[in-house]
Amino acid sequence: MSVGHHALRSFLTIIFLLGVFLSSCRPDQPLSSTPVPSATYSLSSTSVSTLTDGEQAYQVAKAGITQNADWIPYTDVINGVEMALVPAGCFMMGSTGEQLEAIFQICKADSETGECDSTAFEDEQPVHQVCFEQPFWVDVTEVTNGQFEEWNGQAAKSSRWTDADHPRDNVTWAEAVAFCRQRGARLLTEAEWEYVARGPDGLVYPWGNTFISHHLIYSANSGRQTWASGSKPDGASWVGALDLGGNVWEWVNDWYGSYLSEPQVDPVGPDNGMYRVLRGGAWNRDIGRVRAANRGKADPYIDNDSYGFRCGSDELVDISPISVSTPLHVERAGDILAPARAGVTRNSDWTPYIENIDGVEMALVPAGCFMMGSDNGENNEQPARQVCFNDPFRIDVTEVTNAQYGSSGKWPGDSLPRENVTWEQADAFCHRRGLRLPTEAEWEYAARGPDGLIYPWGNEFDADNVVYIGNSGNRTWDVGSKPSGVSWVGAIDLSGNVWEWVNDWYGLYLSEPQINPTGPDQGAYYVLRGGSWYGSERYVRAAVRYGEQSDRVIGDLVGFRCSGPISATP
Repeated sequence: MSVGHHALRSFLTIIFLLGVFLSSCRPDQPLSSTPVPSATYSLSSTSVSTLTDGEQAYQVAKAGITQNADWIPYTDVINGVEMALVPAGCFMMGSTGEQLEAIFQICKADSETGECDSTAFEDEQPVHQVCFEQPFWVDVTEVTNGQFEEWNGQAAKSSRWTDADHPRDNVTWAEAVAFCRQRGARLLTEAEWEYVARGPDGLVYPWGNTFISHHLIYSANSGRQTWASGSKPDGASWVGALDLGGNVWEWVNDWYGSYLSEPQVDPVGPDNGMYRVLRGGAWNRDIGRVRAANRGKADPYIDNDSYGFRCGSDELVDISPISVSTPLHVERAGDILAPARAGVTRNSDWTPYIENIDGVEMALVPAGCFMMGSDNGENNEQPARQVCFNDPFRIDVTEVTNAQYGSSGKWPGDSLPRENVTWEQADAFCHRRGLRLPTEAEWEYAARGPDGLIYPWGNEFDADNVVYIGNSGNRTWDVGSKPSGVSWVGAIDLSGNVWEWVNDWYGLYLSEPQINPTGPDQGAYYVLRGGSWYGSERYVRAAVRYGEQSDRVIGDLVGFRCSGPISATP
């Protein structure tokens, strides 16, 4: 990078930080509902075509801006899709009482669907400051049918309107997540979406503060259907994104929940919930629902001919469309496999899904990455390194019981874990079920997740969550006796009760990142995981590992659970 680029970045950084400082010194001001002039952008005239200009645009984007007019839209084509660069900056997210009262009066007068009432838009409050420290990218248009087909997108339903340039509708949140990931991208957060639509100026609509019907596709002019993506170029937002108002609702990544009042940086929404957020309104929605601050919500596994999406990205990565020779199999769980295949980046992105497979409850474990091992644990837990899983898998919710195994170990009782079992016996039992023992990495991922928890339930020890030396009474307990110790995927007793055989030979960890690791090719011992009723607090941590001879019966301390890929189960 040249000295000139460094100087430009330094200067703009100073200006940005000064603006943030000055704004923090002023008392909070309500957003005005009075129309104010806004810049009009032309993508064809402002897009920068040379690499040098692209570098300059990115440096300005990293330095950040304090008003919409500070930014000239910059787009780039990646993987055949035009994406707009969104600079760092801050804005006031949500709507003031004044704004809500104004739109309520308009909506009440113009509504065709009767969806307006005095509380219809209260979930847009309180107004709160949101800042983005880094720039990001967003699709200029909603994902089209043509793009969805080119990238082998998978959905249970076809679009209602199938023209290649129309937005892909009838898509669930889960299917949208999977598609964006397949492109090397992701869904936007709710805050990112609103920032793209409003900018630091906090516009009411993507184009400004005055409603203009010919800037969008909504109930009064749609003809009861979608239009080609980008049909309303005058409705472009300050970064050059189109159709942020109307055409189809757009899934974003967040769970739906109430707003916080405190200022936030790069917010990602609630940790869990019942619904995912939709933004932007659609071809069948009225004026009130096509504002930039309006929020919709829906079950993430429900599709609709007014639901679509667009993708975002932190970086632009060139990849080729994935060739899929056969459609992905959708099981009894509906399209639950779509988000499982799409993967997660944090534990709270996943809601446990349990299915009864041949009389045994199994938990679905989504694709994703985590840091396996511990640099603060025993020597054989080091070094910690990244492990990723490209595909989801299933794992038994509990350790295999005496009833499931067909005989008892030291302690009889149908619901007690089967102990006094060798690795060979455990391996053979799982194979009779059409499964196998989990790999060591699968076991630890099911226990810790992307968050890398110390214990399956969190990072603090809690005796109420585990059967261990401090409370076991020197014996095993019924499986599932400690439901509060459940892991992020819904598996129980991953800490304590009995050690669990896994599939791997015991050996030292590698330091390099790995994908779907299966352990050493050979060895003298197999790995045991999870600790037991005889273990202390330190030895029921999720990263703890122990090696033992495969044919040795370690009495009443060792049991197992089974696992397997999705394809191995009905």
